[in-house]
Amino acid sequence: MNVQPTQLSFALWKLTHGRRFVWSRWGDGEIFCMLGKQGKNSNGCTFTPELGEALRAVVIRQQPYFWACRIRQNAFVDPSLDVFFKQHNVTHPWYDQGVFARANRAGKLKPVVDWLRSVRLLYVGPQHLEKIAVKLFGDNTVFVTVPDRDSWEHRDSIMASVRQAIANFQPEAIGLSTGLFAKVLLDWIYPECSAHIIDFGSIWDIYAGVSSRGTYRKRYHTPEWFWAMNVDGTEPPPMPEWPDIKNDFGVGGTYMLRNILFVARIVDKHKLVLAPLRRIGEHENPKFFTFIEQKEGTGNAE
Repeated sequence: MNVQPTQLSFALWKLTHGRRFVWSRWGDGEIFCMLGKQGKNSNGCTFTPELGEALRAVVIRQQPYFWACRIRQNAFVDPSLDVFFKQHNVTHPWYDQGVFARANRAGKLKPVVDWLRSVRLLYVGPQHLEKIAVKLFGDNTVFVTVPDRDSWEHRDSIMASVRQAIANFQPEAIGLSTGLFAKVLLDWIYPECSAHIIDFGSIWDIYAGVSSRGTYRKRYHTPEWFWAMNVDGTEPPPMPEWPDIKNDFGVGGTYMLRNILFVARIVDKHKLVLAPLRRIGEHENPKFFTFIEQKEGTGNAE
């Protein structure tokens, strides 16, 4: 399956030239759930048979909006998916879903934020985003709150609230951060309104200081940096200082792993332990990672 490379300019042109832009993001979790697998996605949303059936119905309907997935996506190599696509003649093109996330990490999302702030926006997402919605998206924003995960289990009340908000507010754009359910919710909303609809996933979580993804690994990826670069358009804050710490053996240093700052200590001849000093820009206790020294001078994860 070919995924078309997609630039942010493509989405911006649609949004600013009166062309309806509806963006449905599909990850491994949605595909695995649709194929009847058991488990949870990376956000902790549970795969259920009912949700899988609803996702299959969305794919079979093939409504004419933009379908997006990763260019290299693990679930798309599953042979049963190819059988399902052929059985139901799924032939629509796929676009690169990382377009918004890449711009966010690069500090180039401000044109999208500016556009969202210029329209009547209905946003459907978790409570931590509701707390920053007006600051992030502007005063002309209406918010429908959903649970942090498994919002599918509350689908009837969520859909009723969204329909009421659409009728009362007449939004020009609808943003979604509702996990696996976003694909189904978007498909239900699409024929009922003329608004742009974008499944943004979890890209706004970092603005609320919530760690939901491990993609923000740069030392400067703090909430303050994202607000400065992508919302305020101001100079980013200084990068956090790297402490210069040596251990009792005279061997040490500092390392960054998944946004956590570590100091290295040799605890015996063969074991190198990385003890977390602090998490950069996040507000939860970091985990401990142990590295085993395979040969002198190198460390590999166990």
